[in-house]
Amino acid sequence: MIGDHSLLRVTDLLGTPPTQVTEQDLARLVDGAVREDADLDFKGAPYGSSDADKRELGADVAAMANSRGGLIIIGIEDAD
Repeated sequence: MIGDHSLLRVTDLLGTPPTQVTEQDLARLVDGAVREDADLDFKGAPYGSSDADKRELGADVAAMANSRGGLIIIGIEDAD
């Protein structure tokens, strides 16, 4: 659940609760080269509409929901 204590790390990284994120908050993630973790996932492009794309979205959301929750940010490429 957004706002839950399980998202404290993501809130600290963003500087604001995930429900109030701004473009500047996301730019700080990029500039700081923040890495993905169990509660933060970057996707360079939106999920597609094929069945395989829908399964991938479902799997990503389920993985976060079954752990400590988290945030999927679409539009930031993971550079590893």
